[in-house]
Amino acid sequence: MVARIRPRRAAGATFLFAPAGGTGGWSGTARRQAVFEIIDGLLEEFPIDRQRIYLMGFSMGAAGIWNYLQQRPGFFAAANPQAAAGGALDPELVKNTPIWATIGIEDRVISLEQLTANVSRIRAANGDPRGAATWVTGVNPRFTIFASTDHGGVQGKTQQIPGLRDWFYAQSNNGDIPPNVRFVRPLPLDQEYTSPVAALVKAADPEGKIDRVEFCIGDKVCS
Repeated sequence: MVARIRPRRAAGATFLFAPAGGTGGWSGTARRQAVFEIIDGLLEEFPIDRQRIYLMGFSMGAAGIWNYLQQRPGFFAAANPQAAAGGALDPELVKNTPIWATIGIEDRVISLEQLTANVSRIRAANGDPRGAATWVTGVNPRFTIFASTDHGGVQGKTQQIPGLRDWFYAQSNNGDIPPNVRFVRPLPLDQEYTSPVAALVKAADPEGKIDRVEFCIGDKVCS
């Protein structure tokens, strides 16, 4: 498990905290408390941006991430649990933290079905009943299933996701909960359509109203 902690100044600079692992996991009370005490100590000692504390972990480390997000809801700015199903999590505790969950389709250690179910539950808590679709979603959490990838291969595949670091650093725990925006039509989006295409989205802001939704192709704003 890795905690990426962003300083208040020096854009791009990061404090990287990677506690040593073992066979005991990260969800036990004593180990979890020790990790939190170290993070709290770093926050007191160094000029760390408290709105940009991120979690990334693999397997047992990822199981710890799911646990920590529920133990300190609203504390972390974003999380990337890799190859961990999440157990019997409470979606209400994690739904407002940006999450990007990853797993391999050939994982024989972690239950893909359980992770898929938990992603679906969190999305449902955010107003999206479509389940754990991986090919298009604007609703937290993001979800990637890697083809031809086993349990151990998820780490490398995750690091190769284009824009993963930029996605992390774009998240800020500043009290503003991101809106949820999803396509109602056309579906699916992964096929070619003749122009023009009439698109309909459903958008909701947990904290207020949405005045405008812009449709883009790449960097080009279409409307």
